[in-house]
Amino acid sequence: MSLTRIVNINNTPWLLGLSWRSFEEVPTRSDIKADAVQLEAVWYATRIGKFAIQCGFGNPPPESPTYAKGLYSLAALLADTEPQPWRGVFQLEENIWWYIAVRDGLAILPDGDQVGGQDMLFAAREKHASYGDWHEIEGNILNLSERIAAQKGKRTYVRSLKGARITTGQVVVLAMLLVFSVVGYRWWQHRAQTVLKERLAAIALLKSSMAAQQNLARSSPLFATPDAERWLWACKTIIDATPLSVKGGWTLSGAVCISNAVNLVWKRKWSATVAVRPDGVLSDNDTVAGAIRLPVLPDGRSETLDLTQAKIRLMASLQKTGIDLQTTSSPAVLALPGQVSAPAAAVTQASLPFSFDTLIPVFDLDLDVPGLRLSKISTTPTGWHVEGVLYGQ
Repeated sequence: MSLTRIVNINNTPWLLGLSWRSFEEVPTRSDIKADAVQLEAVWYATRIGKFAIQCGFGNPPPESPTYAKGLYSLAALLADTEPQPWRGVFQLEENIWWYIAVRDGLAILPDGDQVGGQDMLFAAREKHASYGDWHEIEGNILNLSERIAAQKGKRTYVRSLKGARITTGQVVVLAMLLVFSVVGYRWWQHRAQTVLKERLAAIALLKSSMAAQQNLARSSPLFATPDAERWLWACKTIIDATPLSVKGGWTLSGAVCISNAVNLVWKRKWSATVAVRPDGVLSDNDTVAGAIRLPVLPDGRSETLDLTQAKIRLMASLQKTGIDLQTTSSPAVLALPGQVSAPAAAVTQASLPFSFDTLIPVFDLDLDVPGLRLSKISTTPTGWHVEGVLYGQ
């Protein structure tokens, strides 16, 4: 359990340093007590955010009473104010910082609400650095004051599981509040259920959207393969670094970039022997075949054009250098016996396989076309042979 700290900003006491847990539904008091016992915590704050339902747990700072009166959670107020994922570092005093980290579903990380010195800050940043893609924010207590003033939403109370002594006056006030609460209970209950249903529906929609994006990333070849220019650059880097001849009298007779490797073919000249030969497999007495893995990874780019427009753009670019584009229609999705036609869901991406031959080095061509993917380039007696697929809408 991390240390907590109360900071007064804009004439309001804010609690920093809670440990957060997420829930599918608004937790009951029994749920909260069970987690509090497990975490050995006295204070808690229940947050119903835009997409996340959470409960933060902590203990009173040293020399503070066990009851929490007029105290609010600052992390709960600010978690929804920036696009996810984001984390912020705010200097409160000369050697005191507050650290907040918010990710998927705008949920505060379990240890994403901490306050302390440089050791705490360095440890928190290092632990969460592996998540990546952070939107970083830095500031001080004045920046926090401005952010708090800009928030008009409901504040999240910090409550105690150990109540303070109740005086006679407080009993009278509580009785009056009870009377008024009975009058408005039905209206409040209806309103609370409506708001909760809206929040839960939003959370379900977000989860469904994230799952759909993950499925798309796994199924679309655009996400699984690098774009043409990055793939060509990786091929060129390896081919340019390969000498035309190596020690022992072997010469490079051919190079093929295919999928995720560069295949090299070496031929033995009259002065060479198989005793001293290039790295690779000896396919016959005069030939060695080697392979080098392409140092290129998919970059997740999925931009596409209308397939007809993309084809025209690629064809026009090649025609400037006298290259004739050869295309092959994608095989149609056949209907199963008893079906009128193939199900529409079977077609996930419009595509157009193509090939062309060029006398110009393929690395000098303009192949900047959205949705263009190359699968093979190989040397020919007069230049290069190129194969690939053009994806579109």
